[in-house]
Amino acid sequence: MADLTQFEITPYSENAILVKWPSVISAVLHQRLIAISSQVAELKPWFIEQVCSYHSLLIYYRFEAISAAEFSAKVANIIEHHSNQEFSADLTGKTITIDVLYNHQSGWDNALLCQEKNCTLEDIIKWHTGRSYRAYALGFTPGFCYLASVDEKLSIPRKTVPRKRVPAGAVAIAHKQTAIYPDSSPGGWHIIGQTAQPMYQMTNNEFTPLINVGDIVTFKAVSQEDFIAQGGKLIKEY
Repeated sequence: MADLTQFEITPYSENAILVKWPSVISAVLHQRLIAISSQVAELKPWFIEQVCSYHSLLIYYRFEAISAAEFSAKVANIIEHHSNQEFSADLTGKTITIDVLYNHQSGWDNALLCQEKNCTLEDIIKWHTGRSYRAYALGFTPGFCYLASVDEKLSIPRKTVPRKRVPAGAVAIAHKQTAIYPDSSPGGWHIIGQTAQPMYQMTNNEFTPLINVGDIVTFKAVSQEDFIAQGGKLIKEY
């Protein structure tokens, strides 16, 4: 069971506090943070919004209506209540399958990975598609979701020199994480494929990400023909 008692609360800004637990990647801990966050959101009228990550909660509140100490105490009470409760984690959130074109044109770093790992492209595909990933956090750019954990055989540090531009739909890895770049942007992760699936929708100026924190993501290898049929445009390295 995840140990919720090992947490600390510190001021983050004049209207936010940061709650942190030990730096581990744990699906059980993360699911408990989601449960805690749902109860924190009921701290009306003081609560504004919050961001849940791997092992932290960033919580914004109405500082003009309650002091940091008082609000922190209310959050601590919620955490301590959850710490004393039996908890059966439901780790099967909404499941999303991402179709990916894996080859040496779409995967700009596959040749490097094959050399570094002494493996084949087929190995990279097998390792990346062979498991499910939990969505732990949203950040970096809108719609960018941090997924973990990749197979140890595929784990590799970030690039020492980030690219100035990677394409929207680039599927990438860094350390134990994998992600999809929602838009063209700078990026320091290793690109192993590309997907035609958009990572968000804009409807009436409302932003809706495809993947939300707590979702389960799987990757499926598709042919270049299917990738193009889905609306994909193969973008070779700039």
